Amino acid sequence: YRDILHQEDKLPQLYEQWLELNPTCDEAVTYLLSHYEQQNQWKEYIRVLKLKAEDSEDNVKADAYLRIAKISLEQLSERADATDFFEKAFNLAPQTSEAYDYLNAFYRKDRKWDKLIILQKKWTENLQNDYQKVAPYASIAETYLFKQSNKDDAIEYFEKVRGYNAKGTYDKTEINNHIDLTVGMEYTYYFDIITNEDN
Repeated sequence: YRDILHQEDKLPQLYEQWLELNPTCDEAVTYLLSHYEQQNQWKEYIRVLKLKAEDSEDNVKADAYLRIAKISLEQLSERADATDFFEKAFNLAPQTSEAYDYLNAFYRKDRKWDKLIILQKKWTENLQNDYQKVAPYASIAETYLFKQSNKDDAIEYFEKVRGYNAKGTYDKTEINNHIDLTVGMEYTYYFDIITNEDN
């Protein structure tokens, strides 16, 4: 179109028509996103990203949702929309650290403890290194104990932190040796209190 018409002012309209016919057309998406960003037309920018996401693979969809979330937060100050799209991005790609970091902070601020626990469990499932799992397990245990007064589930996750195996016997693994440096003595201290208070 550009080569034929040489009319830059009509290009957005032409690319919009093209995008309507083929929502995953990379050339149309790239042009329109650049155009709307230059014009600070963030609502239109988001609309194009949503169209792109509709029929895309999960990884492309997650990336689009993450971009929408960041635009909603940083350019439009629409926290509710940002949270919604950070959640959508994280559900599709739980390894997305930007979505995790935002939601982790947001759920704490709004005292959404159930959602915080679900978030941290899902995040931990995608961690490959056992050392990386210790701090999230400790945080889950702390949330269960201090925010929900759920002693049983707190004990389960304190046990994970302490390095107990499935039979409940003490397992002196490298994780256990590393725990004091990772999450501090307070977690083992709390674990001892809640498991011994009935004795």
